[in-house]
Amino acid sequence: MDFQLPKIIGHRGAALTAPENTIAGLQEAIDQKATWVEFDVKLTQDNIPILMHDDTLERTTNGQGFVSNTTLVDVLKLDAGSWFNIKWSREKIPTFEETLQFLITKNIFPNIEIKPNQDEDYQTTLEIIKILNIMWPRNRPLLLSSFSFQSLEVAKETSPYFPRGYLIDRYQNDWMQKAMDLSCYSIHCNYKYLTKNWADSIKKLGYKLVVYTINVPDDAERAYQLGVDTIITDCPGIFLKN
Repeated sequence: MDFQLPKIIGHRGAALTAPENTIAGLQEAIDQKATWVEFDVKLTQDNIPILMHDDTLERTTNGQGFVSNTTLVDVLKLDAGSWFNIKWSREKIPTFEETLQFLITKNIFPNIEIKPNQDEDYQTTLEIIKILNIMWPRNRPLLLSSFSFQSLEVAKETSPYFPRGYLIDRYQNDWMQKAMDLSCYSIHCNYKYLTKNWADSIKKLGYKLVVYTINVPDDAERAYQLGVDTIITDCPGIFLKN
């Protein structure tokens, strides 16, 4: 797939100003002029992909317990907005399928972070790929990313035509070998731990360099000076004013 990542991607939508991983959050990023959005996808108990970052429900919904122990029917009953602001009390957890349809309608492109529950790396990726192959037009850009080597390995084996980004928190001695094994398009680093030497190594090998999560213009300027291609931010509008 021949495409170019933008300089700015909205993190979980626009997580600073709207509830993360919701349609409202994605719309907020669009309203802030983002053309790409990042969000997390994991499985319910009955293997339906939904947008959710945490393994448990408590932080971003009025539910309790593990996502992996909750059926889609029960997930859809939850309030996913009030924790952020009461005005979003009717906001629900969207399914992955619903989200893709929304993005297609809005002409927005996704950085899909595969965020498996424990021991569900393989199944989560398969379910995501299955829906993408049915719904997502092959000529429209997207990017799959994950901290899970196994998830990206499954993506490479089953759908090599979808570009892959390997997520890394702190520096790992084997990052280069893993990126090569996965035939990655991009490396996604935690900005707090990105050094000039590491950035130089990533760029020298031809990978796109993506960093998360930058919300301050001064940090963004330094990141671009390091050779960063794309910044993932909770507040895309700050960087997309013009």
